[in-house]
Amino acid sequence: MKTFTRSFACIAAGCVVSLSGCDSSENTPARSDTSTTPTSSDRASADNTGRNYDDHDRDAMTPMNQSQSGEHVRTTADIRRAVMGDDMLSTGAKNCKIITDDQGRVWLRGVVYSRDEKDRIESIATRVAGANNVTNELEIKAD
Repeated sequence: MKTFTRSFACIAAGCVVSLSGCDSSENTPARSDTSTTPTSSDRASADNTGRNYDDHDRDAMTPMNQSQSGEHVRTTADIRRAVMGDDMLSTGAKNCKIITDDQGRVWLRGVVYSRDEKDRIESIATRVAGANNVTNELEIKAD
């Protein structure tokens, strides 16, 4: 019985010692002098960051307009899966916004690198959602 009590006491003491090192107030990492905040030149180089901000000022479709109906979520997911599986599309094109609204209409937004990518994504969306249910607002990045 003494062996069990000693073992238990040692384990309990070990837990207390190890947990005492978890005090978050004393273990915060030191801040370096270098800033991780993007500079204005970093922000300017993003494809459409400024345009994303403009979306809040007008009636543009955004991912917040995505319908939560099971059918509409499936439509968006099926299009996204097909776009992601297309090896002919760039990573930028695969990151386009795909939004299915409450009427089942699909909206394509974002920046692609060529007319071919724009057409391929529209073709995929049309195949899934139907011929007259796709609005293609994809923009081709200017060089």
